[in-house]
Amino acid sequence: PITREASRSMRLQAHLKLLIGMRRLSRVAFSLLMLTVGCLPEMNQCDEVCVSFDIGRMNVMKSAASPEEDIVEDLNLYAYCDGNLAASGYFKSGEQPQLKLLFGHRYDLYALANTGPVEADPSEVGFRENCLFQVAGVGDLGECLPMAWSTEDFVVTSPLDRVDVMLERLVAKVLFSVDKTALSGLGINSVRIRQSPLLVWPFRSQTGSRSDLQLQVADGDYATQ
Repeated sequence: PITREASRSMRLQAHLKLLIGMRRLSRVAFSLLMLTVGCLPEMNQCDEVCVSFDIGRMNVMKSAASPEEDIVEDLNLYAYCDGNLAASGYFKSGEQPQLKLLFGHRYDLYALANTGPVEADPSEVGFRENCLFQVAGVGDLGECLPMAWSTEDFVVTSPLDRVDVMLERLVAKVLFSVDKTALSGLGINSVRIRQSPLLVWPFRSQTGSRSDLQLQVADGDYATQ
């Protein structure tokens, strides 16, 4: 029979073998990582790098106007360096969005989704102030809602660089609630947004207005019981 001391010794040996195996595995993984990094070519600031963009979405709530608001049918990408357009591209669903950018350079990046092709302004200031999305009515939104994204000071540091594009929709969600404690007998069957703007500037500065009620408005989304 196996004594208590022998059983404890066997468990200790098994534990030591497991630790040794994990240590060897970590050394192999580290060696493979170093080998992969070592295979990357040395980059200069004049070298072009093909940067890939991964499309994601911020947390959104559902709207009656479009039940498929998470779908991205097309994507416009823009990269500005020192205030000037450096690269741009238009991609359809199923294509891998990529832009050729210079290694070591700093870029401001912008994206528009579900808007169709939108031409970029050569100047970043002009693009931010003049780029707009416009519809004739809520029905023009179709099954895919327009979305936008931007980030500043992205630096290309590796030929393996990937950028997460966290899209935010350009259609607002309005939550409506009524306190009926002082209004006995009040009933609400439906709610509709009136005087909703039909155009938006996605990238205007924080101090500027992204919409203008004096230009074009229409009756917007509605909700019923």
